[in-house]
Amino acid sequence: MEGSPPTFIKSLKNKTIREGKGLSLTCSVTGKPKPRIKWKKDGRTIPIDDRRITIRNMHKLRIKNAGPQDSGIYHCFAKNRHGQSNSEKAKVTVLRSISSKRQAIKKDLFDMQ
Repeated sequence: MEGSPPTFIKSLKNKTIREGKGLSLTCSVTGKPKPRIKWKKDGRTIPIDDRRITIRNMHKLRIKNAGPQDSGIYHCFAKNRHGQSNSEKAKVTVLRSISSKRQAIKKDLFDMQ
């Protein structure tokens, strides 16, 4: 039985985006048979939420309307019957918008009263 274990052929890149914008990460992997891919954030498998988080063709992760909770370390895990592999990690930073910073300050001031 011929085949090959998963091999990542392109590194993930660190990204910095503004809150409310879309985030897209792509894993490029080869292997035979075609590896199954899981996306992970901070070591945990990312749950798919059809409205906000989608995974296309197993290798492209898209997050709509990113927020500070989406900041973290992302990577792909690929597996087939010949082996498994982890991609390099990418740091994603979501910068808070000015309006959310103002809301946080107002909340802090209100909580102090």
